[in-house]
Amino acid sequence: MYYLGIDWGESECGLALADLETRIATGYKQLKKEDLWNEVCLLKGKYELSGIVLGKTGEGNNKDREKFIEEARKLKLPV
Repeated sequence: MYYLGIDWGESECGLALADLETRIATGYKQLKKEDLWNEVCLLKGKYELSGIVLGKTGEGNNKDREKFIEEARKLKLPV
């Protein structure tokens, strides 16, 4: 089982997978925000994701981030 870590940026996001058994997180991929949701769905099918750890952005508009959280919860992934 894994946690997915997301470093939320203005136009891109960095992803990391954390193995719950070994307690080690490893960088996975950096991608554009518009590709994020498809990647999360692929990872959910490939790994047993237990949840998402979502980094908080600094200043600015967080509408995209809030929308992402709503969608992730629909997949029963705690954020």
